[in-house]
Amino acid sequence: MFHGDTIFSESEVLSKRESESRDHVGIVTTELRAYNQNGELVLSLERTPIVLKRADAQPTAERPAGWPEEVGTQPEDLR
Repeated sequence: MFHGDTIFSESEVLSKRESESRDHVGIVTTELRAYNQNGELVLSLERTPIVLKRADAQPTAERPAGWPEEVGTQPEDLR
């Protein structure tokens, strides 16, 4: 990559499974691929994060899933 390049990226879910030790989370393996403006692959990485299951996340606009308890998302929340 070079300064001024335009980068396009895509992610693909490779696998998912439930955690054997924690019933409120799942394990998802994804691959991220990034390409430059010429369509050349410039980055590829695989990651496997632990994520909250939808039923346990209960996201809202004010508190997205995984958002820290002490940090708000609205203008009035700014300190």
